[in-house]
Amino acid sequence: MARLPDLLEEVDNKVQRLKAALAKLPQKPASDPVVTVMTMLESFQKDVALLVKGRPEAGRAGLIQSLRRSKGPSVRRYFVKIPTSGRSTNQITRPRLPRRGEASPK
Repeated sequence: MARLPDLLEEVDNKVQRLKAALAKLPQKPASDPVVTVMTMLESFQKDVALLVKGRPEAGRAGLIQSLRRSKGPSVRRYFVKIPTSGRSTNQITRPRLPRRGEASPK
């Protein structure tokens, strides 16, 4: 019986740790998982769009502006123009990657 207060204190400590661990867990998912996934996808899409386009009002360049300013190798050399009837050939392009053993186009 002399050990009972120590056991009660140990149980209380473990309950406190368990409550703290439970508080760190994410919230219960919504009742409709499709809505949850769609909301997450929409948020992800907006984040990616901001990274690609940038935020000119905040003075932050996006991926497109960064690529235009970079001095790295030109990606345009991998595109070839496809002639089409009645359309300008500048509108449609497709990638032309080098085949095995072939030097990259310049």
